[in-house]
Amino acid sequence: MNLAEKNENSIFKKIRETPLPDGFIDKQQSLIRLNVLAKVWPKKEIVGHLGCWGTRYKFGPIYLELYTSVEEPVVTKFNHLRIIYWQPLVKINKPKGWCRDCFYLSSQYGVKELKNDYWEEWSNHAKRHRRKWLKDRRYEIVPTDLETFAAAYNKTHKIGPLMRESFIKTLRLHLQEHPQDVGLYVAKQKNTEEIIGGLAVIDYPDILETTHTISFINVAGLKTSVGTGLIDYWYQTSLKKGWRFINFGFVWKRGDPLGWRGYSKFKKQFAPYLLLYRYQFFKLVKAVKD
Repeated sequence: MNLAEKNENSIFKKIRETPLPDGFIDKQQSLIRLNVLAKVWPKKEIVGHLGCWGTRYKFGPIYLELYTSVEEPVVTKFNHLRIIYWQPLVKINKPKGWCRDCFYLSSQYGVKELKNDYWEEWSNHAKRHRRKWLKDRRYEIVPTDLETFAAAYNKTHKIGPLMRESFIKTLRLHLQEHPQDVGLYVAKQKNTEEIIGGLAVIDYPDILETTHTISFINVAGLKTSVGTGLIDYWYQTSLKKGWRFINFGFVWKRGDPLGWRGYSKFKKQFAPYLLLYRYQFFKLVKAVKD
């Protein structure tokens, strides 16, 4: 039984009693994702249990455990000093034994349950651009390889080279571990083969979710509807694969850098459910010998 199946059982009843979308599971509960993270950081290991997975790694003289879940982490025996961090997915009062992390900055993400008539809930602006893109026969969207995608992405210069390289590195890591779950798509002119935009997504079959990782529009695509066209293509391919949720990733909120606001406004056209991760708690746990 995988996590998506267990989501229908009593352990996840709590999810349906919260403002989370029915059946939604955070990507930090995907063992596919956690296995990739565990290989990035030396000596990082997966801890916890189904419904409340986390990671543990050594940080100087102590160990850190990180959880993002509805369920409160269970403190197990461990023979080293550690700090356990827990980010609940819903607004709750401070649980007994936990301290509020005053340095944590809240974050907001957008998710959407997939439906066959997905575009019906989009804004009128997005619907109009979808119709325009579907009628335009000058362009096509096709899967591609990482080298082609990265070369086109690096021509945008919308963000700094270090951040662009970080995003590409993320894709490369996932391609090494589960290449069948990484989607790299580019939109190009049919007659010249010039790439005008692209989208990279990572799928997590164990939680029936697909996540936005990179998107870009090059100069030749600025006056087209390619942005909406790529999102529409993502919806179509995700429905065919049987995924339940689309995760748009970060969405700007008041207090975040203004430079992030533009693309977040674009994402909101597709009516995502906005998840605000308000708090993080922590506790210091002494070493316990077995």
